Amino acid sequence: MSSIGLSSVSVLGGTTVTGTVTLSAVAPTGGATISLTSSNSAAATVPATVVIPANASSVTFAINTVATSATVTITGTYASSTTTATLTVTVSTVPVLQTLTLATNVAAGGTTVSGQVTLTAPAPAGGAVVALSSSSPIVTVPATVTVLKGATFVTFDINTIASASTVVATLTASYAGVQQQATLTVGTVALSLGESTPVPGGSVVTATISLPAPAPGSGAVVALSSSGANATVPSTVTVPAGATTATFNVTTADAPPTSTVTITASYAGSAQSATLTVWAYPMVSSVVCSPSSPSGGTSTQCTGTLAPASSTGWTLLAGSDNSAASPPGSIAVAPGSTTFQFTVSTTAVTTSTIATLQLYDAPTGLTVWRMLLTINP
Repeated sequence: MSSIGLSSVSVLGGTTVTGTVTLSAVAPTGGATISLTSSNSAAATVPATVVIPANASSVTFAINTVATSATVTITGTYASSTTTATLTVTVSTVPVLQTLTLATNVAAGGTTVSGQVTLTAPAPAGGAVVALSSSSPIVTVPATVTVLKGATFVTFDINTIASASTVVATLTASYAGVQQQATLTVGTVALSLGESTPVPGGSVVTATISLPAPAPGSGAVVALSSSGANATVPSTVTVPAGATTATFNVTTADAPPTSTVTITASYAGSAQSATLTVWAYPMVSSVVCSPSSPSGGTSTQCTGTLAPASSTGWTLLAGSDNSAASPPGSIAVAPGSTTFQFTVSTTAVTTSTIATLQLYDAPTGLTVWRMLLTINP
């Protein structure tokens, strides 16, 4: 080997240096494979080998350095011949803007988020004045922040304003010709229980959390709570990194009386609630009327079934959306009974008429059964 040349013999850590291996003669047929090593791979790394093509006498390679101070020897070996070059890696004492980070990338309007700018080295005498800006009037930052002498970072407040729609703001920090950016989404966490009707106690409801922006690298941990013991939720649910939704289970209990529970999800200063009515057993499992399609002016006898029986009895209210069918105002279910009966009276009709009959829980007014009754002329 003839030599190893470096594009620079002294560089700041983090810089890539170009090395050149040169032979004293052209490479033979098939090329010449040169073995390379670094005396300090923690400061500078090289490829294990490089190949000089046939009939060529040199080839270049990359030397990658990191931010540290070290003197590194680069060695090339070919056909028992060894050549070295020395590279000095240094750390800059002049601070450069390294990062702009936010405590969260999603916030509710009207809340304050913490931001931080970090330098690569301690700030000089007089401090380092970093300029800040936001791309949206919904998100405001101070015009400048100062990293004090000898410090490497400073934190600051980012204020947000409530918005009717989701807003994505780009925040920019600038110092000594270097810029760093981060994004902040202003919006609210959404909560869906997927149920619009009462659910029987003892059932499990699948709920969905939705974020206005993808969760950060560590995921988004959403706090959960329930206002009632007959509907329990986990204390938290995590939206995976890069995702916008996650599901969790609401576990209900058969614990009279029937009640409505509020489920709340909280994240980044935003809280959303949804209600779930948990029906305490018994529940009406069926209602059969005979005849099923009575003639107008006659009546039909209806039998309902409970599952399970009510140990204390139950009072139901009945209603119809058509005056051609008239159920009783109330129905008493005897304690311990799994069935109940009621009579629906009808009036004469000239054409086939459909009436919707509904049964309601007397204490809550909740609809517990709905059916269609056809009345014939």
